[in-house]
Amino acid sequence: ELGPKFFFIELGIPPEKYYHFLDFCNHSGIENLYKEGRKLNVINVLQKESKMYLETLNEKE
Repeated sequence: ELGPKFFFIELGIPPEKYYHFLDFCNHSGIENLYKEGRKLNVINVLQKESKMYLETLNEKE
């Protein structure tokens, strides 16, 4: 499963922003992909979205 190591270390998502990040990714259909068992697709989407999300966070700082 995609645990804390994946989100916080590999993607670089701050732990306090975990749920905000998931909400940010919701538009890309990750929930349906996950339910369909398409984990590679979920990982690809999360990797792509994490880059945009972190850029957005950096712009706000």
